[in-house]
Amino acid sequence: MQRFVLSLPKSRCQKVRDFLRQEKLLDKGTVEKKDSSVGIPVLCESKEKLLLLMKNHFDIDSKDVEVRERPCSSRSPSKISKIHQDLQSSCKEVLCKNTCWSDELQSEIPRHWEKHEDLILFPETAFKSNVWKNSSIG
Repeated sequence: MQRFVLSLPKSRCQKVRDFLRQEKLLDKGTVEKKDSSVGIPVLCESKEKLLLLMKNHFDIDSKDVEVRERPCSSRSPSKISKIHQDLQSSCKEVLCKNTCWSDELQSEIPRHWEKHEDLILFPETAFKSNVWKNSSIG
C-alpha cells in the first residue's frame, strides 16, 4: 500500500471520507485544507486505483481531484506523544477530583485528531463514557 493525499472539493469531503473509512483506505494523519478543497490521507495500491474508486463510487472525474504521494509525517513521534501525554494528564487531573480514573477512560483519550482552523475534531471513539459528559471538561 502506498500513501497518498486525495484533494477534493469540501462539498464532497465527508461522503468520500466515510467511504474510505468503510473500505479501510483512510490513513491516519491530519487532513489538509486549502481554500475550497480538502486533502485526505489515503492508503491505496496505486494512484490509478484511487482515481478509479472516485470515478466509480462518486462520479468524480480525475480533473476534479488531485492525488499526490504523501511523505512520511513531519511531526516526530515524541512531539505527538508529548501532546497526548499532556492531554491525558489534564483529563486525569480534572476527573480524579470527582470520579475514579480507569483504564477504560484512559483508552478514550484520543491519540490523533483533525484541526480545522479554530475547530478540533476528535475520533468517534474519543470521550464516549458518560463520565466525560458529566465532568467539567465537556
